[in-house]
Amino acid sequence: MDILIDDVRHAYDRLIVLNSLSLDIPSGEIVCILGPSGCGKSTLLRLIAGLEVPDSGRILTRGNPSPRTLHPIAIVFQDFALVPWRSVAKNVELPLEHHALSAQERQRRIWSALQQVKLTEFAHAYPNRLSGGMRQRTGLARALVVDPAILLLDEPFSAIDVGTRELLQRDFLRLWEDARFTGVCVTHDVLEATQIAHRIVILSRRPARVRTIFEVAVPFIDRREDHPTLVALQQAIREIIREEIEAGGRELEGAS
Repeated sequence: MDILIDDVRHAYDRLIVLNSLSLDIPSGEIVCILGPSGCGKSTLLRLIAGLEVPDSGRILTRGNPSPRTLHPIAIVFQDFALVPWRSVAKNVELPLEHHALSAQERQRRIWSALQQVKLTEFAHAYPNRLSGGMRQRTGLARALVVDPAILLLDEPFSAIDVGTRELLQRDFLRLWEDARFTGVCVTHDVLEATQIAHRIVILSRRPARVRTIFEVAVPFIDRREDHPTLVALQQAIREIIREEIEAGGRELEGAS
């Protein structure tokens, strides 16, 4: 499914977070959203998810999801958001509890999602027995169990170690190859963005608008950390974010 973000404005009380923000995300594309801290990246994700409603403008989804889809949009949170007294399988089952499914179909979906993230042998374990990577895999399985057409990720790999993060990034791309969902990932990690995105959207300082969009032309199979095109792209992204941070600092100095 496509996502259309059209002239969106959103504020919390008098603090304008997003202003005149427009973006078109084609079906089946992975987009990473970067920008200065506090610029509204997670707010934008919540608006796309329907967890909040923009003050003005509109966010539309276009296209028909798969017949298997129980909910067109799913979200993976940074802090895992697992229920501690439920096992891995029971956490994955949560999004299914409001759907009229047979017991057989419910179990099929749970085990399919656990197989996709390589967690079947931990199905009956509890979150406090899992590593950070396993907890995040559980969160990912819980999103996949509804067969979403759009998968939103809010800094999903930031709370885990570098080695596990790289494994999860590769697994995420494998999952995308299988399902071809539309992916929107908020991240602070420039390297991560150049490894998993088709396009990288840089937001300006608050109130955020789209500052720049980069196409990542290197095929996934060729994306090494030292690839010259990706290294140059990372440098360009960091420079733009630095410019936005410095400009924001000057504005604060001028207002004081």
